[in-house]
Amino acid sequence: MGGEELLILLKGAPKAVATSQAESIRAAIEAQEIEVDSAVINVTASIGVASFFRPFTLTATEAISKADMLMYKAKESGRNMVVSD
Repeated sequence: MGGEELLILLKGAPKAVATSQAESIRAAIEAQEIEVDSAVINVTASIGVASFFRPFTLTATEAISKADMLMYKAKESGRNMVVSD
């Protein structure tokens, strides 16, 4: 989306599946050790998951905004977690 943010769409995935996939991505990122100037750093991810199903109660833009808001909620709640609607 911009800067360090990205968007992943899981077409047809129920919320539980999307949340599980987001948690798998979060855990995989956390497990990586990155070496920078002989120092090992760990990276974490804060992820927001918003549902977007028929009948659509949100527009695509609203769903993206909601996921963004949930991502910021994850950051405010301690980071390195998945928050869903």
